[in-house]
Amino acid sequence: LDISLKSTYKENDLYVCLAMDNSCLIFKENNYIKDYPFIGIYGTNNSNITFDYCEITNIGNRDTQQENIKDQLYYGDGIRINNSSLNGKSIKVNRCGGVGLNVSHSSKANVDDSYGEYNGHHALMASSSSNVSAQNATFLHTTDDNVVAYGSSNIDFRNGTSSYSHSAYGLIATRGSSINFDKGISNGSFEAGIMANRGSIIDATSAKVSENIKIGIIASNDSKIEFSNGIIENSGTDGIQSTHGSIVNARNSVIKNSGRYGMLAYGAQIYALESVIDTTISHGANSTRGGYIDIAYSQVLNTGEEGILAYGSSINAFSTIIKNCLFNGALSTRGGDINLTQSSISYCSKNGIQAYGGIIKGNEITISNINLNPVLSTNGGDIYIYEVKLENNSSNYKDLVSQKASIIRIDSDLYTHNIPYNKLTTGSL
Repeated sequence: LDISLKSTYKENDLYVCLAMDNSCLIFKENNYIKDYPFIGIYGTNNSNITFDYCEITNIGNRDTQQENIKDQLYYGDGIRINNSSLNGKSIKVNRCGGVGLNVSHSSKANVDDSYGEYNGHHALMASSSSNVSAQNATFLHTTDDNVVAYGSSNIDFRNGTSSYSHSAYGLIATRGSSINFDKGISNGSFEAGIMANRGSIIDATSAKVSENIKIGIIASNDSKIEFSNGIIENSGTDGIQSTHGSIVNARNSVIKNSGRYGMLAYGAQIYALESVIDTTISHGANSTRGGYIDIAYSQVLNTGEEGILAYGSSINAFSTIIKNCLFNGALSTRGGDINLTQSSISYCSKNGIQAYGGIIKGNEITISNINLNPVLSTNGGDIYIYEVKLENNSSNYKDLVSQKASIIRIDSDLYTHNIPYNKLTTGSL
């Protein structure tokens, strides 16, 4: 076809511009379909559609939708295929009330270099064991999720941009699906820039995530996100969340300007070795409810509360710099466990390290420029520290304080040469 099609439908009519059943449709380049009330192109039963360098605009009920409401009526797909194939390089798909590009039921699509904005439900969706290549594509300003892989589906979205979901996620893989988002960009979405859920995997190596209203990236319910060499900036709450058995690998990444935590492991794992966590309203790294965080060889800087917090969980901060914390540099509580071997903690407004019913251990630790106690063990806390340097700390407080049935274990040379004052209370050691 070398034509463009524009509807003159009557109000409340619902119909499809072109419907293909076990057929082949080839649109010549630079044509368009616009103003149809239900679907622009529908292909099923092994149909093959070619729509390169063409445009679909204003399908369905987009003009009557509310911009920032997730749960509302969505209908009108630009292109929908079931058990079929689509070749659509550089498609423009704008203002579709349902899904701009809907690839379902074991279908295949190539929509590399495509562009979509102001769609309703989703800009691009692969579902029910479908496969999509959307390399270098850009999808912006969708009311719901921008890009979705659902139900054992896969999207190759390398070098893509998926930003400004008005009520949900920039991109989400869920129910055993995967997205390759290598070197992608996901900014300014409401819930999060990147979400992996329900046993799904997202490879976002070297991705950039910025200005998301709530979370930068989140892996939930036994999912995995690969975010090595990535950048997360200006998240409204947490830069990284890993929850409910999930894993986030953020090695050599930068997490900056988080509205709550730099990272949160909630019954899950985060590996962020050689990373920088800078400027958080609350904790830099928070491991809780059986979580585990590894920030070895990293920097945790400028935190509004604790530098690192282990709440009934574990943190490995081997050879890590923790600096400029408004509360404690490291706090282990409720059975938490922190390793600080070869780390340095400095310029904390409260204590350097505090074990409050938790454990802190490590060798060759430097603690300096602390306003209150450099080392505090309380409420059944247990601290094992050897070859420790305590420098330039406040003269108004004791260097070592063990109280309320707690323990501090240190080498004897520390007492002899480095510690002019210490304080023990009844029942403590």
